[in-house]
Formats: sequence, C-alpha cells, structure tokens
Amino acid sequence: MKKQVTKNQHIVPQIHLRKFALPNDNNKLKAFDCDQIKILSKDQSIRSVCSGHFHYALEPGTEDKYSQAVEDAFGNLETWYGDNIERIEQSFLKQEKLSDSDRFGLSCVIANFFFRGQNFRRESLNALKELVDWMQPTVSEHIFSEVSKKYPDIFTDKEKGKEIADKVTQNELQKVAGKTSHATQRAFDVGHANTLTHKKWDIFLNKTDYPFVTSDEAVIDLIDPRIPENYMLRGAWLLKTQIFNLSPKVSVSLTFPFTEDLHGKVEYREMNKKRDIFRHNLFYVNFSHKYAYAPNTNFFEDLIAFENKK
Repeated sequence: MKKQVTKNQHIVPQIHLRKFALPNDNNKLKAFDCDQIKILSKDQSIRSVCSGHFHYALEPGTEDKYSQAVEDAFGNLETWYGDNIERIEQSFLKQEKLSDSDRFGLSCVIANFFFRGQNFRRESLNALKELVDWMQPTVSEHIFSEVSKKYPDIFTDKEKGKEIADKVTQNELQKVAGKTSHATQRAFDVGHANTLTHKKWDIFLNKTDYPFVTSDEAVIDLIDPRIPENYMLRGAWLLKTQIFNLSPKVSVSLTFPFTEDLHGKVEYREMNKKRDIFRHNLFYVNFSHKYAYAPNTNFFEDLIAFENKK
C-alpha cells in the first residue's frame, strides 16, 4: 500500500494552534495581520494557517522524499507534545517541578518549533547567500583558471570566458545555498534542546482573562540586553532568550543563567495586570512572520488603539 503524501505541511503544528482556538470552535482562530495592523474579519481555519505546499521540500512547493521524511520526524515529536502538553500545562499552573524527562521533552519541542520557523529559515538563507557572494569570485576564478589550463581552446575570449564562469558559479552556488534543508536540519539537533534544559526557566502564569497570543512564529528568539553589544557570541543560541507561549495562560521564557545558582532554575511569575500581558504579547507581534493568533480579539483591539495613539 502506497503511503499517503502530506502536501500541506505545517510550520506551526495544528496541535499547538488548537491551544489558542476559539472557545466554541477548536478549529478556528482569531487572526491579526501584524503588517497591516488589522484584525482579519474572517476567523481562520487552523488547518489552513501556518503551512505551505510541500514547505519542507529541498525546493519548496515541489514534492520530494525529503519533505516526507521531515514530516514523519516532526510528527513523532508532535505526538509526544499532544500526549503530554495538557499534563505539563497543569503542572505549570500548579507551580509544580517538572521531571527531567518533561523538561527535556518540552525543550525539544521549543527548539524544534524555533528552527522550523520562517524567521530562522529566512536568516539561514540570507546568511548563505551572503556567503555565496563572498565565495563566488574566488571559486569562479579557480574554475576559469583550471578549465583554461586543461582545455585552452574553450575560452578563446578571456573576458567572455570569465563572464561565463561567473554566471555558472553563481547559479550553482545559489542552488546549494537555497536548499531549505540547511535550516530545517537544525531542528533535529538535540544539542539545542540540551542547551535549553540548562538555562533559567521563567514560567509566566496569566491570572487574567486577557490571553497570551501565539503567532506564525511559535517561538521567538531575542538578544538579551544584558549581553554587551561588542560581545563576539552575543547572538549565540545559549546567550539569547527564547519565549514560547504554551497556551493563553502559560508562557515559558528561557534565559542564560548568569550565576551558578540560576543554572537550571525554574521560577514562577504570576501576571495579574492586563498591561503586563499586553507588553508580553508585543514580543510575539514584533517577531512574528506575518500573523498572530488568539482565542479572542481583546489584545488585538488594544494594540490597534495603542498604535493609533502614537
């Protein structure tokens, strides 16, 4: 029996988005266009958002075996998430200590959600394209020189020959740099999850009726302002802060442990004021790829009013 091909591949898993679904319809979300600063008039289907046609293919939009292998691998992690997340959320709300296995499992989820995201992919591809621009002249010159030596009759016009070598080299290097696997494969590295388990965990508990939101970037990644700007590794995964809104009631923030007593520490922080939730949600809007989602429009309406006052 031929295995079913998954065409619509989710960047943010549906099982996570359902945590933010409408109270009366767990398949729909309220949606906010972060670029246009407006609420979408139509509730969005969870199945249709945060996804792309063969998104994980080496060439997005084209069916290949790689995208199906990625889908299967991500599916295994999402199964763990679906089986355990309600229990973990309740543990957080009760301010209980997570077991080592739950801490590692959730770290795997957070790392996976970040590295499969649009922002990381865009950053990866931009970095690779810059590398291509830097390497191309050297590689092109080497190819032209070697071909000219071996086949002296091919390039009778030296300038024209160099131009051809430049174009061919540029095209071939860009093909390699454009493969999405360079970004996606980082999501399989458990070393990133291990790093997160050793960070300081701040668990924010929303005690209001004003929900935390999520977005098409389930995990956002921030430069810690306490790290000096001239510090060479300032942008390293270990030193940056990752924030994951697990649900409308729970948010997880992971920061670098600056002292030994903060190494692996979990601290609960109750949030009782709407303005604190509003400020927290702004991170998701500012670092989203395009859209933010929630079970109601309360925050989105306040954000529009806030922007209009500027």
